[in-house]
Amino acid sequence: MAGVPDLLQRCRARLAGTDWVPWAIMGVAVFLRFFLLAIKPPHFDEGINGWFVDQVMKNGFYRYDPTNYHGPLHFYVLLLSQSLFGRNLWALRLPLVFVSIGCVWLTLKFEP
Repeated sequence: MAGVPDLLQRCRARLAGTDWVPWAIMGVAVFLRFFLLAIKPPHFDEGINGWFVDQVMKNGFYRYDPTNYHGPLHFYVLLLSQSLFGRNLWALRLPLVFVSIGCVWLTLKFEP
């Protein structure tokens, strides 16, 4: 039984040496991005992106239009999200939430 107190002591020492500021920043970032995500009505661009996803579902592929200034990756990611979570506002916004959380993480990861 002498191993359990030693393990607890090592865990406490490791937690005491952890810098909690980046974890707190990530927690706030995640909270702010998910909190009331669906309360705002869809923006014009979100509606257009949803329409493009509907067209991908209808045609089976993304028909490239150079006047749109967007490649197919965004619409295929939104298609995957809608396939997993259904055709709703959360499914349209969730991939961008993950990307923005990733940007916060990268910012913290590459600090001086």
